[in-house]
Amino acid sequence: GESSHGTSEFYRARAAITKRLIERHGFTIVAVEADWPDAAAIDRYVRGRGASPGADQPFQRFPTWMWRNTEVAAFVEWLREHNDKVKALQPQAG
Repeated sequence: GESSHGTSEFYRARAAITKRLIERHGFTIVAVEADWPDAAAIDRYVRGRGASPGADQPFQRFPTWMWRNTEVAAFVEWLREHNDKVKALQPQAG
């Protein structure tokens, strides 16, 4: 956890650490402390199984600084792009 909620630098550092774990160490799961329906909407999006939920849709119950901020939105977009690249490299049956 972080020593302060809502600090941009912590969100950016957490995203950088998570990206490194995914890209260099093969991590495939990102777990967050969030409400199930909101997290499920983001999960569908980053897996390419749904349209962008929009910046104002998920996490309405949470304060803007917690999940509805530019750092989280940027990480979600990065994760979607990363997953699209990984999916393109996987062999397809058919």
